[in-house]
Amino acid sequence: MKQSESEGFEKVRDRWDEITYPSWKTIDAPVVGTDKAADEYLLENFKFEEGMSREDIIALHKGKSFLGAIQGCDGIPFYSNGTLGYDVDETSFRGEVLRFCEDVVEEELIAYAWSELLAPEESVAYGKRLQRAADTLKARKECDSSAKLWQTDEPTINEKAHILDVAARWYTYWGSKGHAIHGYF
Repeated sequence: MKQSESEGFEKVRDRWDEITYPSWKTIDAPVVGTDKAADEYLLENFKFEEGMSREDIIALHKGKSFLGAIQGCDGIPFYSNGTLGYDVDETSFRGEVLRFCEDVVEEELIAYAWSELLAPEESVAYGKRLQRAADTLKARKECDSSAKLWQTDEPTINEKAHILDVAARWYTYWGSKGHAIHGYF
């Protein structure tokens, strides 16, 4: 990237940061040094220099938010590539996983996941469409919601219902919080 392109990108990113509200703030992620959940998550999930005290570790990371410390929130989907370093965090939904459902829902429903949903009500409406599709699958007699997920290479009807359900709850969650959705390719 040339310096002028880099500067232009930085200006766009700075403006983006000015006009958006970060997902980790919306979701109220626990903060190290303030929330016990964040402190425990930090200490349990990362390695530190031998001999560092608990207090030193917490002081060193004070103010850092940990989305991974949040359990059971529809805004942090089961299917995400946020931990892989693609400039997205754990609140991102990995839309590509919807392709596993191509044989059980219409193509347009899956393709819509890559749309720019700038109006939050569009996200909520799409979430409701996905939820109807998930509920339809769950109602099929071969769907057993108590079965373990991802035990085979090919996704089962249960897993396809799970994918649609997670996507539905994610779109509805973020739309109801006023966030636009950017289809990241």
